[in-house]
Amino acid sequence: FLVVVNLFGSNDTVNTYVPHGLSAYHDLRPRIALASEDVLPIVSGEGLHPSLAAIHPLYAAGDLAVVRQVGYPDPNLSHFESTDIWSRGVRDLSAASDPRGWIGRAADLYFPGALDVVGVGVGRRGDFVANTAKPLVLDGLRSYGPGDRAVPWWEREHRDAAAKAMLAAG
Repeated sequence: FLVVVNLFGSNDTVNTYVPHGLSAYHDLRPRIALASEDVLPIVSGEGLHPSLAAIHPLYAAGDLAVVRQVGYPDPNLSHFESTDIWSRGVRDLSAASDPRGWIGRAADLYFPGALDVVGVGVGRRGDFVANTAKPLVLDGLRSYGPGDRAVPWWEREHRDAAAKAMLAAG
């Protein structure tokens, strides 16, 4: 599985993947900086917030990678337009004829016709628009479960297929 954690909105990225080895981190955040001994180490001077302890062993096993400082050349200074550019993976949105988001395009390329892309708690469903892949997009983990009201009717078949595939994979 590939899990992409795209930190939109009010997440404090610097306190999620913490540069605790930088004096500027502590100097500029005197009230909210995490103590170095509380940070889960990834590389020297950097690590994960302690609330991410459940995924920290994945890094040691080689099953987790952190990609930092991702962007694009000549960033747009509009938060909203930049978010759209990032979601679509296209700089000139007015000339883009492909409605798929970057996740949907990747799913079509690597998992055509499969249900290998799951979005949880996404605010931008357009990222998951695909031609052949059938992404399962949930509003949150609480909505993922048994029952007719747990997920919208149009996603129930995908939810059930995804659950069976995940259980079979162990």
